[in-house]
Amino acid sequence: MKTHYFTLLLIIIVITACSNEKKQTQIIGKWDLEFADLKSVLDLNSDKTPNAKNRKEVLPDNQIILNADSTYFLVLSKLQNISFGKWSFNNDQIILKPTDPSQDKLIFIIDEIGSDKMKSRLDFAEKPLSDNYLYIYNYFEYRKQDPDFFKSSFSNYGNIDKNRWRIKASQPESEAQIRDRVRGALDFTLSYLKYNQEYISGQKKNSISLKILRNVPLFFASNGIQLEPNDDWAEIFYDDNDLQLSYSIWEKAFQGIKDVYISDEYKGKPLELNLYILEHLRDALN
Repeated sequence: MKTHYFTLLLIIIVITACSNEKKQTQIIGKWDLEFADLKSVLDLNSDKTPNAKNRKEVLPDNQIILNADSTYFLVLSKLQNISFGKWSFNNDQIILKPTDPSQDKLIFIIDEIGSDKMKSRLDFAEKPLSDNYLYIYNYFEYRKQDPDFFKSSFSNYGNIDKNRWRIKASQPESEAQIRDRVRGALDFTLSYLKYNQEYISGQKKNSISLKILRNVPLFFASNGIQLEPNDDWAEIFYDDNDLQLSYSIWEKAFQGIKDVYISDEYKGKPLELNLYILEHLRDALN
């Protein structure tokens, strides 16, 4: 009787392990958030009971990239904006541990998963989004819109090394360290735009969302790029002195490309033009 019991237990363990391994393989890839099911928003400064009526909220550009090397890149605008680090999978849970020590660990519980669709929820019911509000989510629905993400010829913008520049400084930095941050922001921007250039050409689309680049202090126009200071960029620096030094580095890079010739082939091609300018900015930093 004991032999049958242990045999059955062993079978259950093997089946569970195989199922876990299959799901772990399935979740690797780039997942775009189609919508979040939002239960309510609670104003912490008010005594009123929050409206419990559910509503689906579309969060454009929100995504999660789960790399095969157990690193991740997450855009979740109402929680941590952008985070990256290490991920693991266990018992239908995706555990995200950010590289940036100022960010919290997140755990997504998978309720449903298929080859191109994943429905999940956070393992906590409430997550502070500001000093005054709590958003209460029921679930997030992701779709793998680009199953060939890792087959692209671009450099993966969800790679951990492409995002280290985002980690908030804990002490004053040298000019070389700040230059590395500027270079990192440029590398990320180039990788993101090159991927989208390749993806939209295959999908026959003609536009790219730039919201994911809000941390980069650049303004993109149809006829070029200009430096545009912003609060998201400022937040990664230890103090205003380091921030101003970063802007000085940007300005010198722009000065270094002022005489770069732009041929007529870029007329009416804003994406190609901006990539051309970014490549030269990158070279001007060296």
